[in-house]
Amino acid sequence: MRVAVEGEGKDRFIEEARRRLGLKDVEFCGGQDRPDALLLLGSGAGPEYGAEVAVLPGDAAPVKARCAVSYGMSPKDTVTVSSVGDRQLLLSVQREFETLGGGRVLIQEFPLDWEMSPHSALPIAALGLITGELGEAVYAAP
Repeated sequence: MRVAVEGEGKDRFIEEARRRLGLKDVEFCGGQDRPDALLLLGSGAGPEYGAEVAVLPGDAAPVKARCAVSYGMSPKDTVTVSSVGDRQLLLSVQREFETLGGGRVLIQEFPLDWEMSPHSALPIAALGLITGELGEAVYAAP
């Protein structure tokens, strides 16, 4: 799977995502390399190239993609946090969507034992969901 990450702090994001998720089947690439997925950090306008799946903040401008997965603190976002504890986030998937491998992410809530802010955790969790590498989640077979 080829994933392009765009936005401020992308190198730090990629490092943290690899640490949290492993991402053994993910290759990070530039957008000109026709990625399978585009992940936007921040709410600026997305690049003009298309991808199968776009993962973007809920307040970002629309991008060209077959499937869009939004993340943020709004109840309208696909991936959000329903509660925050001292050392745990309760992640909420508000609607089903397809993974890059053809499976389905089901509507669900589950805890993430990540000591980080929702702002930092949500794009990493969304990436883990679309790649099928977020072990805490429940997936339906393709």
